[in-house]
Amino acid sequence: MKQTIYKLLGKGVYPLTSYCSPQSACERGGVRYPNRITQAQYDLLADAGVNLFYAHSEVIGGENSGDALAALDCASRAKAGYLARFEEAQEYVSLGMRGYPAYSELTAAQKADLDARFARSLEKYASHPAFYGVSFIDEPGSDMFEGIAAAKKVFDKVCAGKFFYVNMFPYYITPEQYQYSFGSGKKRCTRPEYLTDRSNIERYRSFVEEFIAAVGPEVYSYDAYPYVTLGKGAETGIHEVLYDIPGYLAQVERSEGIPFWMFMQEGGKWEGSLNVRIPNSAEHRLQYNVGLAYGAKGLQLFPCCYPNDWLSDSVCRAGLVDRMGAPTDFYGYFRREAKQVRAAGSILLDAQWKGIIQSGNFSGLLPGEKTLSKILWNECIYRGKLPGGEKYLLVSHGDIEQVTASSEVLIGCFEKQEKNHYYVVNNSSVTSAHVTIRFSQEENVSVLRNGETESFTARELRIPALEAGEGVLVSPQRKEGK
Repeated sequence: MKQTIYKLLGKGVYPLTSYCSPQSACERGGVRYPNRITQAQYDLLADAGVNLFYAHSEVIGGENSGDALAALDCASRAKAGYLARFEEAQEYVSLGMRGYPAYSELTAAQKADLDARFARSLEKYASHPAFYGVSFIDEPGSDMFEGIAAAKKVFDKVCAGKFFYVNMFPYYITPEQYQYSFGSGKKRCTRPEYLTDRSNIERYRSFVEEFIAAVGPEVYSYDAYPYVTLGKGAETGIHEVLYDIPGYLAQVERSEGIPFWMFMQEGGKWEGSLNVRIPNSAEHRLQYNVGLAYGAKGLQLFPCCYPNDWLSDSVCRAGLVDRMGAPTDFYGYFRREAKQVRAAGSILLDAQWKGIIQSGNFSGLLPGEKTLSKILWNECIYRGKLPGGEKYLLVSHGDIEQVTASSEVLIGCFEKQEKNHYYVVNNSSVTSAHVTIRFSQEENVSVLRNGETESFTARELRIPALEAGEGVLVSPQRKEGK
């Protein structure tokens, strides 16, 4: 695993990152919104646990370019990193529909000129202490991979030791989005591997493998939002994407050495999608802990701050801070989650994920199959069967002999320096769970819960009242002389 971003953040520091960082000043509907790229905003978010900020509207060489240096300075004083955006990125990923000619149609001389301009732009900022790299593009299509790879070569020469970040699509997209991103116009997909006669995960596998081969990313980042209500009666339903993509990408990390980063849903009812619901406290907590159980090596907040793009939306509620920069309920949720993630993540960052133990029956307050079967896309609603689980589910592992639970738990199994670690998650957003873990012999066990560690000696470890969505890290160590 390439260690660039982890070296920049510091040994044992788990990435908790901000997509949609503090926003520039703007005016919408006669309302003047203040500049939120301030030290107070950066400090507020860093204090809660954010340690890496991504540029949003402050694009160097483009819109709000002057705010980029201010954002870098704020991040530096908050003791956090910053990924800048550069206007040249649009030229590298252009398919001829973004105001620039298609990258694939540029002459060798034009490509060399673009490389030189991008290098000069990077050089102006590369020495800033908070400049950890670039947030190059969000959700590219496969026809853009050539240009991204070319830009990364320039970046790696100019900014050795820095981080080149790209965020990728989830799998529930159209064939045209797989190939062209959002800029297809009337073009139809010409790639049979992205057509809908294949399963979501099959299409996604082709996409991921091509991206890794073409670009060679340090991490694989993707966004997917599991808290959607697909129909009446499924108001507590969870989209199986919460488990499906992490399960696949955890296996990619084992084979390719490329860790994955997940996005966390910090709001809902955005962009006209009223079925994307606003997560409650337990739902918010669950996604973070599922990410840890599957071995994600970074968790990303979307949106961290309410974005200017949505200021005209009166229905959406999202972000750790609102459109005026005031903390929301999500700020408190995140602060709670970050305490556990930072403590457990520092142990699991360099541990090897081995699979998942699943125990107990799923509790989701869902109606019966007669009702669920009438809902469009009901097959996406998680009911207790982990999609693709046959490839990674374990009956037992290492020190664990048996697990019993009053409600379904998922246990991520990890190995590190000849020791085992188990991340135990109550996989329900509606009920607590009582969990008993039986070890093969009496053990000295540490349990990390809410960021605090307790030690026990037991052959049977009982974890009472694991709250809805809560996770704990269990680390057994055999007693001396055993």
